[in-house]
Amino acid sequence: DQRIYSGVVALTDAATILLDASLGNHFRVTLGGNRTLGVPTNAVDGQKITLEIIQDGAGSRTLTLTTGSTGAFIFGTDITSITLTTTASKRDLIGAVYSSSFQRWMVVSFIKGF
Repeated sequence: DQRIYSGVVALTDAATILLDASLGNHFRVTLGGNRTLGVPTNAVDGQKITLEIIQDGAGSRTLTLTTGSTGAFIFGTDITSITLTTTASKRDLIGAVYSSSFQRWMVVSFIKGF
């Protein structure tokens, strides 16, 4: 059951950003401070998501992906962490695929500076 959606799901900026994977495949948020992306809910095995992370007008915001718990994110040997673009109003893209065997979102891409 691979879900495919068109359009962008707007996420609400907060200290911990919540993401319901059943709502789509492309999620966008503008960071208003240093943030944590919480464990996404309602994941489906093989589901692919893109996270579009935008710096606000101040820039230099950070985003920490929750790791270490069921349903959280894991990094491989090519992408071991993320450091966002610091330029105001620029955006970065993070791609992840959910694995039911790992019970984690595998971070498979990270592109900076659009």
